[in-house]
Amino acid sequence: MTLPLPCSALGILALGFFGILSAGCGGPHSAKVTGQVTLDDQPLTKGDVSFHPADGKGAVAIGAINAEGKYSLSTGTDAGLAPGSYVATVVATEEIKPTRPNEESIFKPITPNKYGTTANSDLKFDVKAGANDIPLKLKSK
Repeated sequence: MTLPLPCSALGILALGFFGILSAGCGGPHSAKVTGQVTLDDQPLTKGDVSFHPADGKGAVAIGAINAEGKYSLSTGTDAGLAPGSYVATVVATEEIKPTRPNEESIFKPITPNKYGTTANSDLKFDVKAGANDIPLKLKSK
């Protein structure tokens, strides 16, 4: 025979259950990263920013650069990223339209090649939980 639980015991169980559920709300993407990208002290008005985990493990966070040079990172469909150490890459290109019919467009790099790969990029950051404003200051030389 089972005895019914008193109301206070049910309340404690419910609080514990919801506590476990809410503990995950900080989640793996509990850091938010935004900032402005400049090239030679001028806002870069297009391109993409990626934050790659420095240890090579985990998801890459990506954000597009808007007309003011601002970016905000997301991991997949989730805003933000996991706290940790990252290497940032920035790639921006300019489309050169074809001059003749049946020719394809050519895309000329705007950003220096060194910022396009984790092996060459010197943009290294420690991302903390919560809001992070990380300006990315690129130099052409």
